[in-house]
Amino acid sequence: MANNPGPYNPHMARFHPYPPYSSFPSFPPQYAPMPPPMQFAELERQVSVLHAQLHAANGLIETTNHKVEAAKNQVKLDQQLIARLTKQVEQGEADLAREKKAVAEMSKTLTALEDAFAVYKKQSEGEKKRRDESIKSEETRCGTVTVLASLDKKGTQPTSLADSSNGNTRSLTLYAPSKAEMSDALAREVTNDIERLSLATASNASGVLSPKPDSSVVSNQRPSKFQHLFNTPHKHTAHSSTLGSPRTPRSAAIYGRSPPKFMISASSAPDNEGQQTVVTANGQRTPVGSFLNPTASDKPGKLVSLASIANKLGPNTILVPDTDHSAADFAKLFMTLWKKAEVFAQKYTNEPNALKDSSIDNPIMDHLTWAADGCSLPGLLKDSQTRQAFVMKVINSYLTRNVLWPTVFCGHDNIADSEILQILDMRFNDTPLVVRNLLVEAVRNQVNRMRNTGKLFDTWLLERMKTSNSELWKFLTPLITVADAEAPRDLLSIMFDAHNLAMEMYSGPYEFKFEYAKSGDRFIPSRMVDRDAVLGLGNSPTVRLSVTPIAWFRNTFSKGEAPMMLVHLGNVILRRPAT
Repeated sequence: MANNPGPYNPHMARFHPYPPYSSFPSFPPQYAPMPPPMQFAELERQVSVLHAQLHAANGLIETTNHKVEAAKNQVKLDQQLIARLTKQVEQGEADLAREKKAVAEMSKTLTALEDAFAVYKKQSEGEKKRRDESIKSEETRCGTVTVLASLDKKGTQPTSLADSSNGNTRSLTLYAPSKAEMSDALAREVTNDIERLSLATASNASGVLSPKPDSSVVSNQRPSKFQHLFNTPHKHTAHSSTLGSPRTPRSAAIYGRSPPKFMISASSAPDNEGQQTVVTANGQRTPVGSFLNPTASDKPGKLVSLASIANKLGPNTILVPDTDHSAADFAKLFMTLWKKAEVFAQKYTNEPNALKDSSIDNPIMDHLTWAADGCSLPGLLKDSQTRQAFVMKVINSYLTRNVLWPTVFCGHDNIADSEILQILDMRFNDTPLVVRNLLVEAVRNQVNRMRNTGKLFDTWLLERMKTSNSELWKFLTPLITVADAEAPRDLLSIMFDAHNLAMEMYSGPYEFKFEYAKSGDRFIPSRMVDRDAVLGLGNSPTVRLSVTPIAWFRNTFSKGEAPMMLVHLGNVILRRPAT
């Protein structure tokens, strides 16, 4: 035991004759020297600091990635904006080139007219000179004629002449015009010719035939030598408009022509009842039948689509069907649509279930709460009758907000989207009637312009209808029996009728307004109908739920300041206080 040194102690190393175990090559790891406790704490602190730094670095990397993605998206948007601006600049340059070409041709025409007038003036002076020489020769030839009576100061009095060639005196009466009178007549003739030249110049500049001058002025005028220059209107190479007149250049005002009127008249009326109308870019309205000649291939009674006629008339043509719907027509259409929604609710509304109703997803619950319009949603869903009425309200409110509104046509054309949204921002209850008429007409033109695209617009509208139907189906799923296979088809039928009704509403000169009575509003019998009329009104009844909207209608072509007419009474459920 004396020769056994025992376990190695670093503090007693000087008393042991052998080196420490750490220098041995086969030192067991379980017997390795451990660091003191203070080093453990320091290492743990350093590890925690490294973890914190790593977490901060990861957050910084994630933030940087978000910024990079945002920068990429902004670059894409900037590239799209640059592409649109480049396209607009190219189109503007093309329009400017066409306008310059038209101005150059107008300048050539004006130069030709000025040259023609100079030639005419030169010939007129030569003719005047020849007349003077003819008068002088006539005076020389008639030297043997004796003037028996002198002329008056104007030289228009009759003169008696005596011929003494045979010794016999013969008296005859004639008019001997003076030089001053002949000069005045020639000046009047030149003035009339200049007026005809001015009319012809204006005719060639505006692209239409010059008006006929007054018959009292033309009767004593001789035909102009340059009349053949103005019988055929000048052919312009610029793009022609729908009605056949050349496009109005920007410099037309310098030739004595006023600029075109782009503002649509507030008191415009339909041209021909029952016909389609063309609305050009400058606001002119012309019936299609006034400039479309029927061909031999057109069969009687065959309807011509708006798109096919628009293709014949040109890309800038807007065909507007002149509808003649009255307030009664739209009242019937609204009642039919609300009735289909009521039948759908009666057929497919499920039974109340508090457990399932409480587990509805938040986005759907938010929409249902909005449709309840201030009424307690659990109170509506727990009763089978009010549950059916609420399903009707969900359908009707979605249709009036998303389908029977001009925004249903947004998404097909960027120009139409911008104009329709701006128009909706400018419509207020106190907007003047003239301005409202113009806004309705602008929406009408944009809708019919999109309809002229034919199958392209029809395909887009069909996809829009399917999307709206899917969204409404998602909102109705917690409230109806989804196992019935006929429910999606019936809802799609309602959506189809609503889109057709929207097309009729905003393709014509009509203004609409929908109002829902809010929960707690006073019941107004002149605007509302009680669904439970058999229960009686009671004392001061208030609205609990408005099922169908109060619909207003106005035809902008009506004469005078016609107010909006009530075409549908709102169907409501009342809250009756205890008597």
